[in-house]
Amino acid sequence: ADEAAAVAAAARDHPKFKRRMMDVYQDYFFTMQQAGRLGPFQQHLSTLRLKHYLQFYLEAEEFEAVPMGQHAFLKGRAHKIYEKYLKLSAHSEVRLTEDIKNAILAQLVNPVPSMFKRAKELALETMMEEWPLFMQTEGYRGLKEEGAFSAPVTSLDRYQEAHKEVPLYLLLEDPAMALRFKEFCDAEFYPQTVRFWLEVEEYKRTPSGPFRDTRCHKLVNRYLREGALQAVPVSEAARAAVLRGQRTAGPSLFEPAQNEVYDFMVENLYKRFVKTETYKENTDYLQQLKERAQREREASS
Repeated sequence: ADEAAAVAAAARDHPKFKRRMMDVYQDYFFTMQQAGRLGPFQQHLSTLRLKHYLQFYLEAEEFEAVPMGQHAFLKGRAHKIYEKYLKLSAHSEVRLTEDIKNAILAQLVNPVPSMFKRAKELALETMMEEWPLFMQTEGYRGLKEEGAFSAPVTSLDRYQEAHKEVPLYLLLEDPAMALRFKEFCDAEFYPQTVRFWLEVEEYKRTPSGPFRDTRCHKLVNRYLREGALQAVPVSEAARAAVLRGQRTAGPSLFEPAQNEVYDFMVENLYKRFVKTETYKENTDYLQQLKERAQREREASS
């Protein structure tokens, strides 16, 4: 059985298999991005008693769009979603692995918009398994005739590439766009995250000596010390690592904390920033930054 599973896994990793799966499921991904087209698929899921998976997915999508500053609303909404879909023996229970469920349960006290991400992905995979069967229904054929799956690109790969946002680190390297992102973070009540990240970048470039030592202490006191007014969201392990190495003030001292703050920004702030008019208005400019960075990487390799 183990050998058969290994063979199956190897087959799934084969490029031709992946390409075929992309072709099969391309319509599925387009449908999931168009709320107005979900009716027939929702009816299909109802016959399989899986309609609540789609409802959970959509509610989790809405939850991700809630600004971080609305803590009370986030908390209330998180509890409602948990009680409705994830609690053991819930009427509309979405089946999850224990590690995913426990991670969500631990975050209910201090919820963040991305807390349902893994659960949402699992629900998406569960529904995707039923897509080939849906493709044989009248509902699917009706959507096909309406042109629901028409797209300005010929493959899912190209669609994803065309809509891929500029990496956050690249945006932060540009002073003008970094300022716009800082303004967005201010509005989301998380200004300290991007400030900490940028100040750590400056710290790394500071030569060793008294000035770097002073900068080190300021960063610790402002962002990482217990009770700091501008505390950043990092784990106790990352915080402790910085505090232990504070005396030496090495250039990489803050990297564990900086990496965690970066991940936090990507998951909880940048995903919403790329949907703003500010980002969309600068898409061409950001694409130029992306292309320039690519040329620089190629030149240095």
